[in-house]
Amino acid sequence: MHNKNKENLKKDTTVYKIWLFIYQHIILFIYKNILLFAYQNSLLKLQGFILNLQVSKVKQNREKNIISKNDKSLLELKDSQKGKSCIIIGNGPSLQIEDLEKIYESNVISFGLNQINQIYENTVWRPDYFVLHDYGFLSKFSNQSEVDNYIKEIQDEQTKKVFLNSKTPKRLRSIINKKILFFRIPIQKLNSKHLPQLSSDISLKIEDYGTVTSSAIQIALYMGITKIYLIGQDFTYKEYIDIDGNYILDKKAKDYVKGLKGANNFSKYNCPDLRTAFRGFKKIKKYAEDHGVEIVNVTRGGNLDIFERASFEDVFDNSPNT
Repeated sequence: MHNKNKENLKKDTTVYKIWLFIYQHIILFIYKNILLFAYQNSLLKLQGFILNLQVSKVKQNREKNIISKNDKSLLELKDSQKGKSCIIIGNGPSLQIEDLEKIYESNVISFGLNQINQIYENTVWRPDYFVLHDYGFLSKFSNQSEVDNYIKEIQDEQTKKVFLNSKTPKRLRSIINKKILFFRIPIQKLNSKHLPQLSSDISLKIEDYGTVTSSAIQIALYMGITKIYLIGQDFTYKEYIDIDGNYILDKKAKDYVKGLKGANNFSKYNCPDLRTAFRGFKKIKKYAEDHGVEIVNVTRGGNLDIFERASFEDVFDNSPNT
């Protein structure tokens, strides 16, 4: 009798452990796939609400002729490069150092993005304009010294202006010089299906379409640039959400151009989302077509097929000033 009770207790304990295991994983699944998603979206909505209040305040101040130095500098960029061409350089694996040398020789206006500075030691090229869209990128450095060095390096003497997200930590302001300008950007909720129209005034805000490239394009449009080339825009990642909403893990994929160190470490719940990115690019394409602006993708391969394609060599070998 005693042994039978002992066996029953053992069975009950085993069943309890199994159900506890299942329950814990159900709770974890709900947290990661429902509650965490809802929390993130709520946080983004709150951030967007606060930023819209800031933009409204800026507009009210302008009616009283009160404009910050930062916004005055942004306003001065309006049509400053009217009718010219530019190239926006991504960090994709198809980009080659030789491409940067050709861009340097062509004298075409160029935009560098995020961590392209990590390959400066391999080229004489420097961007005319540098754009950092994701201020959270700075948190990926291992220590403050690395952050300081990054901020200093992107302020290269050959670079005219550096555009940083206005949420960049204030502690960095001491190492920032006059060439750095801050832009406001209301971060979109995850998988946003209804994106706003492009910003017509970057001194108020830049719309978030999920990529730094989209932010750079809006800056170029504001400057009056009428032909925009894209290179290094592969949109291939080890981890990402595809246009159908599926999580893709491809450990063999290459994320970045050779020589880039400290690339982003993504996870299933924090990785590039091609749904929002490509919706944004479609909006940009429509705007460009309506305003007589040509956008040409000269990236070798990659997944960005929304814009007209052309060969980089054909464009930059045969036409030095594009």
